[in-house]
Amino acid sequence: RDLTQGEIKEKLSAFGGSLPAGRRGAGGGKNTIPYVIRFKAPLDGETIIEDLIHGAVKFKNSLIDDYVLLKSDGFPTYHLASVVDDYLMEITHIIRGEEWLPSAGLHKLLYQAFGWETPYFAHLPIILAPGGGKLSKRQGDVAVIDYINKGYLPEALVNFILFLGWNPGDEREFFNLEEMIKEFTLDKIGKSGAIFDLKKLEWMNGWYIRKMELGRLTELCVPYLIKAGMIEEIHPVMRPGAPSDDGAKFKVVKTGEEVNFDWLKKVIALEQERMKKLSDVVEATKYFFVDVPEYDALLLKWKKITPEQIKSNLEEIIKILERLETKFPSKSDWEIALKPLTEKLGVGETLWPLRVALSGVKASPSPFEIAEVLGKEKVLKRLKAAIRKVGQ
Repeated sequence: RDLTQGEIKEKLSAFGGSLPAGRRGAGGGKNTIPYVIRFKAPLDGETIIEDLIHGAVKFKNSLIDDYVLLKSDGFPTYHLASVVDDYLMEITHIIRGEEWLPSAGLHKLLYQAFGWETPYFAHLPIILAPGGGKLSKRQGDVAVIDYINKGYLPEALVNFILFLGWNPGDEREFFNLEEMIKEFTLDKIGKSGAIFDLKKLEWMNGWYIRKMELGRLTELCVPYLIKAGMIEEIHPVMRPGAPSDDGAKFKVVKTGEEVNFDWLKKVIALEQERMKKLSDVVEATKYFFVDVPEYDALLLKWKKITPEQIKSNLEEIIKILERLETKFPSKSDWEIALKPLTEKLGVGETLWPLRVALSGVKASPSPFEIAEVLGKEKVLKRLKAAIRKVGQ
């Protein structure tokens, strides 16, 4: 045990990486060669860990290496530092990944050598990537902040992680923090690894978004709209925790229009049921933050109707809508106004080109919901732009 690190490695390589039982304790004598301090593990018997998840785990002492505790530079290794640190902090339960289970026998021996009470051990199953194997950076994001930045809610992440290896024993899948604290016990954690299913996380996150109060959801979406260059804060700058009705105003970057928080709430409300992540708000609502949405004229086509029919139908819609007296008709006002035309021309023939003209996309909220938020002036402008597009 007075060899240099290089000599130790050379000696150990001859024995497959660890000292045989008969060689332990060999050596001695003082010298000035840099040295390390190792733990002298017992050669006989076995060390048993009563793991709270895996049950009794037995380690043959003869197979426990004489691990380095203090390196030649005087600094402790993880094995010594973690045991001393946990003791000084009066840790009663050591809960860690199962990759540390092979070290548990050594750690118990260290506690016994110091004359300290051994804490409880619980080694959690590892989190697996969808394709198998331990989840790592190569398979995607592994840091919590990465998921927060992408628009996953903290409450959804905690709820999702709760189910990675744990089960309440019934069909429940959604727990608030108080319920988690009340229900969680280590004995309900499984021994096998749990797969990190991103689709399930998105589904769970979407559930929390749908249940969220609209004002809070809008506050959480605003930073994504700002980062995407869709809006800018003008007065006052929204602050974390500030009330949503504090008079915050924003400028739509591409149009220069000034909008308030209540208008943003109306926009977010239309997509709340469809959003899976907060970041989805950018793509889902982008057509509200432009003068006229960009799209291919072919998108206006419904089944077999001709460009001439599309143009004619849009012109009919404009004639009806121009007669509306209010600047911001309600959803029902739009529906009532266009009902006779839909009965005459057909629902798809009327509402499909209207939807596309207003949103520029195939899938969107109903054209009446979009029109309610846009207002009469913007609706007419987009319909006229669609007619010009058909004629090109």
